[in-house]
Amino acid sequence: MSRFHVFRVYGNRFVFLVLVVVTLFFSFSPGSVSPAFVVNNDKLAHFVVFFGLTFWLKFSFPGFLARKLFFIMVLLAASIEVFQYLFANREFSFFDFGAGGLGVFVYLVVFRMCGWR
Repeated sequence: MSRFHVFRVYGNRFVFLVLVVVTLFFSFSPGSVSPAFVVNNDKLAHFVVFFGLTFWLKFSFPGFLARKLFFIMVLLAASIEVFQYLFANREFSFFDFGAGGLGVFVYLVVFRMCGWR
């Protein structure tokens, strides 16, 4: 295995991890820390974030099947919402969870329709 291949594989995984940490930061920070666009378009932001995270997860772990990707990302979306319930300044929202799950689902449908591997 060449050094470039190792860097590409683990570099992609590192980027995915950083994106998850940034997502968690904005998920648990007070609303005033979030950009104005996110505050005004919360469901769209959830959709876009989980669409993008699913892309990076698939890019980082190309051997994962769609079911595994869906399970991991929906579990992440559900976990974020459950933990937000425990924070005093945040609340649980089925619609946020649904928007995140929809982002994952749409990515996987597009991925399948385009025939990407």
